[in-house]
Amino acid sequence: MGRQLTVSTYLVKEALLPKKRNGYLQRWYIYRDFLPVDSVNQFLDRKSANSAGTGRTYAYSLASWLNYLHMHKTEYFDATVADLETFKDYIAYGLHSNKTVLKINSDITFRTLVGTITAIQEFYRWFDGYVSIYSPQTSAKKKSRVRFKASRGFKYGMIYDKSADEFIDIEHMRLKPSGYKKHWLTNSEITTILEQFNTVRDKSIFMLLCEGMRIDEVLSVKYSSYNAGELTLKPSRSKGRPSTEEDLIRTVAFHDIRTGHFLDKYITTERADVESDLGDYLEWMFLNLKKRQNSYGKAVKYRNWWGVLKTAVEKTGIDSSEVATHVGRRTFVQGLLEAGENHETIRQLVGWASLAPLENYRNLRSKVIIKNAAEKARRRVNMESRSK
Repeated sequence: MGRQLTVSTYLVKEALLPKKRNGYLQRWYIYRDFLPVDSVNQFLDRKSANSAGTGRTYAYSLASWLNYLHMHKTEYFDATVADLETFKDYIAYGLHSNKTVLKINSDITFRTLVGTITAIQEFYRWFDGYVSIYSPQTSAKKKSRVRFKASRGFKYGMIYDKSADEFIDIEHMRLKPSGYKKHWLTNSEITTILEQFNTVRDKSIFMLLCEGMRIDEVLSVKYSSYNAGELTLKPSRSKGRPSTEEDLIRTVAFHDIRTGHFLDKYITTERADVESDLGDYLEWMFLNLKKRQNSYGKAVKYRNWWGVLKTAVEKTGIDSSEVATHVGRRTFVQGLLEAGENHETIRQLVGWASLAPLENYRNLRSKVIIKNAAEKARRRVNMESRSK
């Protein structure tokens, strides 16, 4: 019951754009017949400003939408809400989009479907404003173009006015359950997973995730940003910070001694071997170690390391579908909470703009937090009784 499109006129390709000072910006763009789709790519550029990963996700969602429209001989600027309705059913059920057939179930989750629809809706919300800049200044054509804009605005508004979760009728769509995600790791689980990695590089990356870093931050680390004496490093990009504000991105100090140990060993062995083979200084900290013609010595990509993590997790007996790269960051925050760390300190350590995300990271079933809360309550009651 695959949802794979039979045509791939629109393709997603990675691009590395040089910065003004040094380094590169990672972007994901859509091409049609090897030519960039300018308006779509301008939107993707905006979505990638704070996170290249977000831009990549949106690019693949929009590419699937564009290919679907092409298959039905429709251009994206002529699409209507009816097209989005049929597309929604298509990606959920493939060719079997008749929802009256009770045995047909989807292999896509509600969350994934919402994410895809949201990407399309956000594009049209932006595009609705983007096309208006072409309004002519000459009075001869002004009236006809104003009517053209109004009809477009109404048509696109029908696509994006309703929220994605309202657009998807979850009561009638038989979607795959989102499933349980393992949000926290115990110390023994961290140690067991570490033992399954085949390279010191992968052990280093995993430990940095357990230091509260996002995977996109870890893979953006430059070799020059690591201070072995102070056991600190700094990512070159971070969610919530555009690439132009690299100087404002937080510095990460290691809490686990194993992180520095693995990183130092990786630098003096595996990484040094790659630089020696290529005879060149390499900017990125984490490099592809496989001697392939195109990728050897280049920065590790998310999709490659995600496969490495899944393999390691499966060797431990944990269901890899229950684990995400964010599990290390959640574990780090949970450890700080259990240690009674100040919430503002936690915010600064993980690089949040506010304390709002904290509740999503808190394990309300933690026995340590429950015990600490009870002890604080008892101490407060004792102090109050003594004061009387």
